[in-house]
Amino acid sequence: MILCPSPPPSVALVAGHLARRFRCPFVYNVQELYPDVAINLGLVKNRLLIALLRRLEHWTYENAAGITVISRRMLRIVRQRVSMPDKAVLLPNFADTDRIRPFHGQNTFSEEFSLGNAFVISYAGNMGKPQQLDTLVRAAALLRHERALRFLFVGSGTERERLMQLASELEATSVQFIPYQPYSRMSEIYAASHICYVPQAAGTTTDGVPSKVYRIMAAGRPILAATDSDSDLADLVREAGAGLVVSPSNPEEVAAAILEAYRQGDKWLALGQAARLHVETHYSRRVVGKHYADLLRSIAEDRRRVRSF
Repeated sequence: MILCPSPPPSVALVAGHLARRFRCPFVYNVQELYPDVAINLGLVKNRLLIALLRRLEHWTYENAAGITVISRRMLRIVRQRVSMPDKAVLLPNFADTDRIRPFHGQNTFSEEFSLGNAFVISYAGNMGKPQQLDTLVRAAALLRHERALRFLFVGSGTERERLMQLASELEATSVQFIPYQPYSRMSEIYAASHICYVPQAAGTTTDGVPSKVYRIMAAGRPILAATDSDSDLADLVREAGAGLVVSPSNPEEVAAAILEAYRQGDKWLALGQAARLHVETHYSRRVVGKHYADLLRSIAEDRRRVRSF
């Protein structure tokens, strides 16, 4: 059995070749809808290239023994694009709730970057167009008079330099850019954060769910989800009672939510606790891993029945 995660979508060609070579099935794990993401962001406009990517997508769905997707809306879309809709199933991403646990207070990360007693709003991850992080920088500029607030941008990406320039132009002095940190420091970063910002650019919210949201929930941190109100990310945050949903392109709304969290700390602490409970129940590695094992076992048994016949 081959379990093939994407993106990039081209990895399916490798999986298909290996599946033929070793005469075994492959299961395609859809983390983001391609080429939808690239098209919606305007990154791919050439009609011929789009047509080729659509053909690759169709070939992948038809040749995979199973297709797993990570959100309800993705499931609906994929089932419309495959001749055997039941082949596609919903299997969300997960967090290692044994390794990532709630921890509050000072740690080596907060000490290294002189966070002190600051109220920290953090974004950790890739800084590209799909994240639309201009909104958070502009919100920080609107809140520059709140001296206790600190905005952390941890990571790198194609938009990092431009975001740094924007923060400088807007005199958003509470914004701090920090290079990528080792995965082992993830719990420290979340522990130093009072709010974790999880963005999705408008128009891309049916294309995937940021996997970091499950890790944040495992760390017991409240989430400020900047996403379309009808997205799967928005549904997850609301169902878990894990935070607040705001517009991904409205700095004023984001600033107002952050100010509320700063002034109502106990309420937002409870949201983080609800997030931890929800991810333990529905999105732990143990729970989701069992669903994967059941799916792969059922596909293997179907293959044996076909061969014996």
